[in-house]
Amino acid sequence: MISLLLGIALESASRDVIVLAAASLRNPFLEMERVFEAKNPGLDLKCSFAGSQELATQIVMGAPADAFFSADRKQMDLAVKSGRIPERWVRPFASNDLCLLVAKRAVGKIKKVDDLSHDGLKLSLACDKVPAGNYTIQMLRNASAKLGEVWLAKVISNVVSRETSAAMVVARIEMGEADAGVVYETDANGVRNASKRPIPADWNVIARYFLGAIGDGGNPEGGQKLSAFVLSREGQLILRKHGFSAAR
Repeated sequence: MISLLLGIALESASRDVIVLAAASLRNPFLEMERVFEAKNPGLDLKCSFAGSQELATQIVMGAPADAFFSADRKQMDLAVKSGRIPERWVRPFASNDLCLLVAKRAVGKIKKVDDLSHDGLKLSLACDKVPAGNYTIQMLRNASAKLGEVWLAKVISNVVSRETSAAMVVARIEMGEADAGVVYETDANGVRNASKRPIPADWNVIARYFLGAIGDGGNPEGGQKLSAFVLSREGQLILRKHGFSAAR
């Protein structure tokens, strides 16, 4: 009887698909969860959202997981290097762009990237350990090639917080703790009490997202099924609906 109950418990557990996904993917993945589970009766997605660097660290440390969805290749490479994700299972699946998010009280002061150097501004940026932070640094360096190193130094001096995800930058702005920040386009959509400002295309940086099923998880087949769904036309349409573009 005990062995029978144990077998039932293990079978039940194997139906869970543990998903580690970048914080910026929360909205499309919550929708995908409903659609995927409806198409795959018996499979239950267990999604956890955080900065890609935090999730990659969890994978390297051996945390239970069946699929990883990263906001950059660097963090995916760390997971692959750990031996848990076969390189042949890694695929690009979406792209994103950066934009400025400006609090309503500061819209008169900040109309474009150039204005981030104005005295007295409070800026929030993602820290350089996370994909959003690395993309932001690249963008600011691109801009400084035209606007100058003095401009860049003034921008950096205006930074009052460094966050562990672009979503946390949005939260700082919404709470009134920052006048502006650099976030993903998808994070800025629908934010109240703030406005989006575009970043010139020749300065902007494309955020590239990668997926990988985990070979030694509790449900590698489930992880591969989810990966295939995200890459499918239906999964891609859900990503587009939430502002992501095709892998570039």
